[in-house]
Amino acid sequence: MSWELLGFAALFGLVLMATPGPANLSLMAVSASVGFQRARLYLFGIWVGGFLVTALVGLGVGALLQAQPLLYGGLQLVGFGYIAWLAWRLAHLDGSHGTTHTEPSFWAGAALHPLNPKAYVMNVTAFASFIAPGMAYDAQAVFLGITLGLIMIVCTTTWALGGEMLRHWLTQARYARVVRQVLAVAMVASVAIPMLLV
Repeated sequence: MSWELLGFAALFGLVLMATPGPANLSLMAVSASVGFQRARLYLFGIWVGGFLVTALVGLGVGALLQAQPLLYGGLQLVGFGYIAWLAWRLAHLDGSHGTTHTEPSFWAGAALHPLNPKAYVMNVTAFASFIAPGMAYDAQAVFLGITLGLIMIVCTTTWALGGEMLRHWLTQARYARVVRQVLAVAMVASVAIPMLLV
């Protein structure tokens, strides 16, 4: 893989990972509700789940999903259900330590990307577009995976820090609740709309 191709892959990853999606929107909602410090375990889980999807696609699971539409459809339905459930939890998160609604766990974050069909589509597209034919696949896949992973870390952390900044402006519970609910609806829409269009 040439440096030029890797640069284009990085640009591709940045454009897709910096935009609103379930991981970014949920991180913003969690950080806006409970602060960046309490959202860190969820953030780390999202990183682990993102790396897992990239590794799985690099190892061929993406090709399997493309070849098995029923399997992919099942992943879409389960993933949509999980994202809708997580959005509901985020919409009802209030940020105080004494409530029954606590911030999502490391494991909730780790499950997000593996259950999000968009994560597979993005990774399959990256591997299909930026792996040069005629060169050793393994080395290219590792460089591409590391590049996409680093971009994911930067983008998701930025969204989480954005939520922390919102937290300081949302001192009234009523406004914070509206922001959480808007982010939760956007999170579900970011998965539902592409599902309906395909």
